[in-house]
Amino acid sequence: MTPEIEICSCCKGTKDNVPRMIKFSEDQYLCNICTSEIHRLFESLPSSTDDTDNTEKKLYPKDIKTFLDEYVIGQDDAKKVLAVEIYNHHKRITNPEKEIQKSNILMIGNSGSGKTLLVQTLAKLLKLPLAICDATNVTEAGYVGNDIETILQQLVVSANGDIKAAEKGIIFIDEIDKLAKQNMTSGNKDPSGLGVQQGLLKMIEGATVPIKAEPKGSKDYINTSNILFIGAGAFYGLDKLVEAKRKGKTTSIGFSASVEVSKNDSTETKEEDLIEYGFLPEFISRLPIIVQLQPLTKDDYKKILTEPKNNVIKQYQNLMSLDGIELTFTEKCIDEIVDEVYNSKRGARALRGSVEKAMRHIIYNLDKDHDKKFTIDSLRI
Repeated sequence: MTPEIEICSCCKGTKDNVPRMIKFSEDQYLCNICTSEIHRLFESLPSSTDDTDNTEKKLYPKDIKTFLDEYVIGQDDAKKVLAVEIYNHHKRITNPEKEIQKSNILMIGNSGSGKTLLVQTLAKLLKLPLAICDATNVTEAGYVGNDIETILQQLVVSANGDIKAAEKGIIFIDEIDKLAKQNMTSGNKDPSGLGVQQGLLKMIEGATVPIKAEPKGSKDYINTSNILFIGAGAFYGLDKLVEAKRKGKTTSIGFSASVEVSKNDSTETKEEDLIEYGFLPEFISRLPIIVQLQPLTKDDYKKILTEPKNNVIKQYQNLMSLDGIELTFTEKCIDEIVDEVYNSKRGARALRGSVEKAMRHIIYNLDKDHDKKFTIDSLRI
């Protein structure tokens, strides 16, 4: 009987030229050199446990702020406040056994200053359902318009019909400053201001609310105790009211009577300022975290246009690349876009419209023989 020859299945070495050999099946061998190399390769690979740890990595406020910086330019103070509050919200919804009261948020900032984008980016980071609604479209029950409960239906839709997921989500109410009680001397009932504030009270604080469901006629119930409510608005005239208070002057911003105010060294908006602006004390007390955004500078606009991961110029470059076109914007053109938007006071949202204006002529004239490179050097075609 011929003796079995021991040959390494990996390097094909024999006992004559390798130090040691091990048998791992009927006729399969591995030398100690190959065994060591295979072990080293496996050690260098991330394990399945590592992958799990990465997906479930705990995010701290600084991590949240860093993520926001990738998508939103400026507003550092607002980002820090939001990072802390979203961090606390996430801890609360992931530890339901702990009784921790939520802190809803009120954002104050000019149109286009980044309020909506900040909230959208936070929801994206934490993978939370998000409903965005406009307060001006919501009316008190019994009036033509969207009922307050419609807001919750939007959140359930965002959660793909999963009510349990929706109960941990975020509701962003834009233009909330429009709910302020304006001059009520006419005696007419206000279907979209004071009444809506009153209707939102229990929902914001936490209540079990019936919502319409499919099939038609049936009802579901959603508990709002862990839903984070974020109100936002430009609050036009509020800055003048606050300034007058800090100087100890009498002020009026369209209400039926002026208010004598005392001096205050702080420049921050406080609850009493918002009450004078036209909000119910009990409504404002349910939005205790006030986040103030700063007006954007020209430098901010330029950074918004060119730096974030999802900036408008990069989006159009990606769009043109689908036609095999390399697109470039000159500094001169970028400066023209920034000047136009900054001077128009339309906010950062207007940047897309200005870029679109610069692109329109080129996109319209595309054909099968188009150039492979385009440089946009001016808004003026």
